Amino acid sequence: MVFETTGKELTSITEWEISSNYLTSADGFSFTAVADNMDDLRNLELQPVELKVNGCSQVLGRIDKTTMGGNGTAVSFWGRDYIADLVECNVDPTLKIKTGDSIAAAFTAAAGPVGIDTVISDDDLAMRNVRTGVSVKFAKGGRGYAKRILQEYKPKKGEGLYEFLNRLIQRFGATIQPGNDRNTLIITAPHYQQEPTYSVFRSTDPAISSVNNVISSTADRDYSSFPTFALFTGWAAQNDDQGVASQQAYDINNLAELQNSEIARILADSTIPGRRKPNGSDSIGLGQLYRLLYLHDHEARSQEQVSYSALRAIADRLKTTLEYKCTLRGHVDPVSGAVWSVDTMVNVADEICNVFEPLWIVERTLKMNPKEGATTELVCYRPASFQFGNLDGTQGQ
Repeated sequence: MVFETTGKELTSITEWEISSNYLTSADGFSFTAVADNMDDLRNLELQPVELKVNGCSQVLGRIDKTTMGGNGTAVSFWGRDYIADLVECNVDPTLKIKTGDSIAAAFTAAAGPVGIDTVISDDDLAMRNVRTGVSVKFAKGGRGYAKRILQEYKPKKGEGLYEFLNRLIQRFGATIQPGNDRNTLIITAPHYQQEPTYSVFRSTDPAISSVNNVISSTADRDYSSFPTFALFTGWAAQNDDQGVASQQAYDINNLAELQNSEIARILADSTIPGRRKPNGSDSIGLGQLYRLLYLHDHEARSQEQVSYSALRAIADRLKTTLEYKCTLRGHVDPVSGAVWSVDTMVNVADEICNVFEPLWIVERTLKMNPKEGATTELVCYRPASFQFGNLDGTQGQ
């Protein structure tokens, strides 16, 4: 760990943890350090730090909290990455995002007070390459979110800066991610069609179990809130003062077939294809299982944005069909040499959990302590668990 203001590296760390979640606002970290001279560990609150693992930058953050006590030889530290500055800051209530502004221009205008002067897309910089230390290959290139054009948006009274920016960018099916310096934000969405960077293997065969890289694992399959039909409405603006109602409908059976054969099989066992649709249309049969998901997006400004809202809501319910968690040995995949990171794909072959498919890493925690040594904890979902598909209904890129 390096203190950015002084360039000093803290080497007396006895244990540490770095937690990253692609779908939350800020990554967190904690560590405990000892020193012969305790003055070296005092007055470090709010200090900017960079955390590296295997030479790869993982977090550009700031120390939020320290705890001293005990025998007086150690100090514990907690902090978050620099996105936390947006979380802790309210948006300027006089800010105005005008029709025709680009996302980059709107973000820099709103986040300028916390030092953000550059907003780019993942076609300009992919942080997964920075964090893993390897080049991750994609089937397709970036999507140019930073250059997308907005319509008028206004902050709500008392709204947080991150909350406002995230509300804006959700209209495009994207997320806010940290960049490789404190002045930069990256607007991106998962690339589900990237090549898997890692492999997870767990076998019950004693003859080959020695090559397992899994310490423990679980697989939750939860269909309790799974819808069978989805209907979404919004207001697609035509100009500054008028608009037209917009509607989007999805049959989950059709989407499930695109995502995973296991989902399609379970749905086929529990539903009848001709079940009743809203408004009495296609009323062929009521079916064994009928769950209508209906949502209205009052902030949508176009048919495209209604579709993004719909596909994200569907994905949020699809992802619970498989949540795979595992604890691995070390911080680096032994085959690829890549540091485990979020927003990457992993090939999973786990006989105990009956999981044999590529999964998307949404959360990753790197740990080091004297008792367990170096370990990595992963939370994985099926691809399309954040934004299901393109606007034509095919699986997301």
